[in-house]
Amino acid sequence: YRQENPKPSGPKPAAGAAPPKPSGPKPPRDLPAGPVQYRQENPKKPDSKSWHRYENYKLAKTAAEFFERGGTAPDLKYDYARGFVTGPPSLRNWCEGKGK
Repeated sequence: YRQENPKPSGPKPAAGAAPPKPSGPKPPRDLPAGPVQYRQENPKKPDSKSWHRYENYKLAKTAAEFFERGGTAPDLKYDYARGFVTGPPSLRNWCEGKGK
């Protein structure tokens, strides 16, 4: 006898409620503090994995929030190098190789 997967328990989200933010990897310890600003028009290949990640993290206001929203260190470095994100000078230093 094989039992089917039970339905998830718990409260359902309210109609029209924003979806929860994805929980990404913990940000690196040496990540710079300060505000970041992402280009809101998604420059990634439509429907690719990176496009979907960008849709989640483009609303981030800090580098730490970028990671909370599912961004990765390679995403941040790639996006910085191409001008998709701006931030304080410490972000430049981190993205240009001094960060892990």
